[in-house]
Amino acid sequence: KGDFSFSASVSTASASASASGTYLYADGRLAADLSGSGDLTLPGGLELRGISLAASAEGSEGTFSASADLRASSASAPGFGAGPIRLSASARSGPSPVFDAALEAASLSAGAIRVSSLAFRSEGSPEDHRFELTAAAPAGDLLLAGSGSYKERWDAGITALEGFGLRLLRPFSAYASGEGAGFSGLALAYGAGELTASADYSGGRFSALEAGAAGFEIAAASAVVRQLSAVSGTLDASFSLSGAPGALEGGLSLRSSGISAGGVAIGRLKVDADISGGRISSREAWLETPGGRLESSFSAAPGGHGADNYFTVVSSDTDVSFLSAFMPGVELKAALLNSDIRVSRSSSSLAVEGKASLAAAGMNFAGLGLRLGPVDLDLRPAPAGDGVAVSGYASSNGGWLEAEGKLSSAGPDLRLRASRINFSSLYGIRGSAASAAMRVSGPWEAPLFAGSFGLSELRFDQERWDKAPASGDDRPSAYGLDLAFSIPRNAWYRSKEGTIEGRGDIVVKKEPLRSPFVIGQIESVRGSYAYLGKSFDVKSARISFSGKSPPDPGIYLLAAYDDKVNSMQVYFEAEGTMRYPKSRLYSEPPMEQRDIMSVMVTGRPLYALYSNGNGKESPSGSATSAAQAVAGYISGRAGLLVRDKLDLDVLNIRMTQERRADVTVGRYLTSDLFVSYGQTLGPRGEKRVNAEYSLSKYFSLEGKTSTEGLYSADLLFKFGIR
Repeated sequence: KGDFSFSASVSTASASASASGTYLYADGRLAADLSGSGDLTLPGGLELRGISLAASAEGSEGTFSASADLRASSASAPGFGAGPIRLSASARSGPSPVFDAALEAASLSAGAIRVSSLAFRSEGSPEDHRFELTAAAPAGDLLLAGSGSYKERWDAGITALEGFGLRLLRPFSAYASGEGAGFSGLALAYGAGELTASADYSGGRFSALEAGAAGFEIAAASAVVRQLSAVSGTLDASFSLSGAPGALEGGLSLRSSGISAGGVAIGRLKVDADISGGRISSREAWLETPGGRLESSFSAAPGGHGADNYFTVVSSDTDVSFLSAFMPGVELKAALLNSDIRVSRSSSSLAVEGKASLAAAGMNFAGLGLRLGPVDLDLRPAPAGDGVAVSGYASSNGGWLEAEGKLSSAGPDLRLRASRINFSSLYGIRGSAASAAMRVSGPWEAPLFAGSFGLSELRFDQERWDKAPASGDDRPSAYGLDLAFSIPRNAWYRSKEGTIEGRGDIVVKKEPLRSPFVIGQIESVRGSYAYLGKSFDVKSARISFSGKSPPDPGIYLLAAYDDKVNSMQVYFEAEGTMRYPKSRLYSEPPMEQRDIMSVMVTGRPLYALYSNGNGKESPSGSATSAAQAVAGYISGRAGLLVRDKLDLDVLNIRMTQERRADVTVGRYLTSDLFVSYGQTLGPRGEKRVNAEYSLSKYFSLEGKTSTEGLYSADLLFKFGIR
């Protein structure tokens, strides 16, 4: 008889808990409270951080109520993470039992699945309750709602299911018990199509697992399978399976009366396959296109593992140009496939029987500005028996590209050679490779691209580089690079400030899953640079890459402006690194900085501007300065467009001290001969012709002639010090 009370507490290095309660013997009534906080690791590797628990219970025999509130700042397990999390629940027993439970979680991740927030709520009685699940994810929001009843088993009616483009057409039923679970009558709208499904699982096996699609829009699935974004048309599909989860048996059927890819009609599709023994094997599979018919057969185990995984392709002069829709940036023209090939793959080998050949009138790579055609590609069994032997040849505007090697289960081993191949990219880089040799080898997950390129021409346009779209993914890729580039001359850097020709050797390297780095040096051959409206001739320039990542190359630039009126030369010198350059101006004969800047801005030294004694600037200086500024702007901004339209290497417009326009144009007529022509516009304007012929990397012959009666011929030796 009497009352009983208790209290207890426990603590560890990372968590603590306490409990207290009273028991009134006379009334048979119990009241208890429980609280806890800290961090907790549960079996299975689940870790809860920042736990806060508050729970209470009270009542007597026949009527009892309890409530609990559990919060955690984060929860993590192998492959899973979430936080914060809150779980709250309350229940009352008795003649009319009721309950209310809620779960809220944010920032959930499980493998590749990301969910921003999730909420679940259920309330009512065991015999009549309601539930609702909502989730927000980057791909869309999800809503699931319905009502349920629990007696000998749980039965539910789902009244709402929406999200990811799906919409429930009518309510369907579901059940769960200790022996199994299932649902029936599920019908969803997805685009203009309808999806149906039903399942019954009990006794460790599916007695029925069926699904179907009618009028399903293929492009609507691009949110899940990105490669389908270019495919349009409708698809009818069905499958029916039964058996244990690891040993399902049944059939699969796909039909489409009209498919197009990238706006190109493909045709009709039919696939019938059997599923048995953990494998899917075709009974009939073909694709009928306007350009011919492709027939196929296949057999594979889920995941691609196991023996006798194979596929076959049979065709005769079938136009497969529609494959361009599945290869971003690649365009095929009149690509005819002749094939009778069987490819078998196991976990350790790749075997080929028969052969296949592709002959295309053209193959264009938009990202590289590379146009090939005609193209011939052959596939056949590798001599050693493991892999596919690959050989191909393509021509390109007088040049050629060939490939030879094999593809095996271990990875690629391809050798590519090219000569006189032109390229151009969206990033303002274009040119021509006189010779190229590259090998692609290594495992499929981390291939290595190694080779050397001899460039006969290179153009870099700074303005186009600045306007180029960002890649959107800064994560290092798994491939490796070891590429050497040799640029003997005719490599041009263009910006609105000027044009500079360079030469040099650089190496681009990259380890798997690391950022690339560059080693080497490029030095100037000739060029001009605009500063404060004046055109400077580049005397010396170089950019040195030391292998830093991200790159921060060292730079040096020395350019001179010849001021004939003031009988002086102004030098602009810049050095340091690309991120932290330092520059200065000096003159010959030496002048103070304020006089040098005055020459640059007004065309005359500061002391000469006020030499007339009245304290006012000479009007001729201002007029000349304005004319030179306009000429500098035209040479820089408009020159970028004119150079491209006329295919010029050099276009320089400047204003002489006599306020007359002087224009110089130049380009390489061959890879070794550079010719420029200059003229001062107006009556009796000077005309100049320069020609430079490269004898070797360091020696060249230069000849100059002018209507002013100036002639010269020189043997030049040019070199850079590293």
